[in-house]
Amino acid sequence: GAAHRDRTARIDGRDAMGRSHPGTWTECFGGAAWNVGVDLAALGRKPVLHTILGVDAADFTISADEFGLKLEPQPGLAQTASYSAIVDHTGDLMLAVADMAIYREFSPKDVPACPTLVVDANLEPEAIEELSATAETVVALAVSAAKAECLLPAIENIDVLFANASEVDAIDGLDRLAAVIPLIISSDGGHPLQVIEDGKAHSFPVPPSTIAGDEVGAGDALVAGFLHRWADGRTIEDCAHFGIACAQAILAVNGPARHDLLQAANESMIP
Repeated sequence: GAAHRDRTARIDGRDAMGRSHPGTWTECFGGAAWNVGVDLAALGRKPVLHTILGVDAADFTISADEFGLKLEPQPGLAQTASYSAIVDHTGDLMLAVADMAIYREFSPKDVPACPTLVVDANLEPEAIEELSATAETVVALAVSAAKAECLLPAIENIDVLFANASEVDAIDGLDRLAAVIPLIISSDGGHPLQVIEDGKAHSFPVPPSTIAGDEVGAGDALVAGFLHRWADGRTIEDCAHFGIACAQAILAVNGPARHDLLQAANESMIP
């Protein structure tokens, strides 16, 4: 899935569209698959990320090595993808532009068959469908309401779906998805986390959290935390609580990743 440059502009003071604002730009590596891969590595897993990058692939390799993430990039002809967001002084998203043309070049044929595949909706629908047909377990990330429909051709191959409320509605609605997908995890910011397992709904409260910078990467950390426990056969309740703890650990720092994610999440779960 996606590995790209995340750029965030945070404006100072009260916002008003149509005029210039003082503020600051920050840049880091991101993308749904990248963030989940980095977080899984920080939690002690050994993920392999297959993606496509432009001429700056070496920069991503260095960062991946620092986190213990094995990176298998395909060389692309277009520039590396980027996501540029403008947030207000509280960190809430105002506007974002996703330049993701390079993902159209991604070839699923270069990805070997694997027991567990985590795929995000940044890829083309045909690539997602082909990839999902070769894995024993398929975990899908809806990414955004605009991209979620890319999962539809592979919907019957998906075992686990992570999607927020708007993404669920964009695909097919929760009831219809639950009839096809065995496990659905649907987040909605500070509202309770919804988990539907074999058609049975569970709801888990999300404790109040302090946002140090913005919310970028929190949802991906929830994915990584949930999967980390799920892979060990833990209960849905334990998976949900640990996923929420990972998300809140990311909210507590600037940027979408942290090396001490496992320690931070464990500490936040101590009563």
